[in-house]
Amino acid sequence: MLSQYCRRSTTANVGSFGQTTTLSGDAAGLLAAVRNPASESTTLGYDARGLLTRRTDALGREHSFAYDNLGRLTQDSDPAGGSKSLTRSGVGGGRAVSVTTAMGRSTTYAVQRPGAADVQRSVTNSAGLMGTNGPGAAGQTAMQLPDGRTVRWSLAPDPVFGMLAPYRKQESVTTPGGRTLTVTRSRSATLSNPADPSSFVSLQDITNINGKSFVDVYARGTRTTTRTTPAGRSFVTTTDLQGRVEQVVVAGMHPVQLTYGLHGRLDAMTQGMRTISHAYGPHGFRVSTTDPLGQVEGFVVDPVGRVQEAQRPDGDVVLYEHDLVGNLVSVTPPGRPAHR
Repeated sequence: MLSQYCRRSTTANVGSFGQTTTLSGDAAGLLAAVRNPASESTTLGYDARGLLTRRTDALGREHSFAYDNLGRLTQDSDPAGGSKSLTRSGVGGGRAVSVTTAMGRSTTYAVQRPGAADVQRSVTNSAGLMGTNGPGAAGQTAMQLPDGRTVRWSLAPDPVFGMLAPYRKQESVTTPGGRTLTVTRSRSATLSNPADPSSFVSLQDITNINGKSFVDVYARGTRTTTRTTPAGRSFVTTTDLQGRVEQVVVAGMHPVQLTYGLHGRLDAMTQGMRTISHAYGPHGFRVSTTDPLGQVEGFVVDPVGRVQEAQRPDGDVVLYEHDLVGNLVSVTPPGRPAHR
């Protein structure tokens, strides 16, 4: 839920359990500050072109950014003294960008177009090792990695979405020693209306790895996916109407049942007579977990969900401390001094 506190300047984003994130704008309407439910703020600054030049976190640490005349990033500096400088240059039929750190280590990313529809990419790291990615033989894409491995693959259209969602039909990885991993895939769909790709009744996906096949079959009517391994073993996964897993059945074992609450959070996982359950507080975060033996582990969290205390079933308590930007700064075990 969004609520407007002041016209054009401050907006509150209120979550389902009342947590409020406040967004403040500047005179130009750009985002100037973000304050989380724990009142930890990040502020942002811009130049006259509206480009982000400064980000200051809740600890007062400032990140700065610089740009060239065309608005492209040229410098990214962090509060610890680290930085990345970006330099753009032209290469034959393309362009290259070099990223140099404060320690002088440089990585170069280059893109070239050897043909009208072909794109050749390369990455050269600070050690001078290069990896390339570009068109290969027979319509394949070939990638040469710095360690000497070669990866080749070709694409095929998805049976439902076509080339809007292509998949790797054939793929191989060859090591410098000549060993090869070969993966082939095939996908098919059964449609109730051949003219309507969204009318699929079932989908089948076969993945063959060095001669061993894994078969996945999805049945739309029952929302089940059946996977069969090369050894002939199979397991069936059933999802609910929201796409969440609600049951997993493996031959020879008790089914695993998963149940969810009104807000979509996992409430319980049951297998046979054993159940693990979770409870949530009015703030929406998990406050306890009960194992199959009835032992309860409790949690105390801050306004943004970071664990401050973990209460063990035996009564011991572990304390956690975080800084204003969410980094864990100390852990205090039961009866022991804090580890920082």
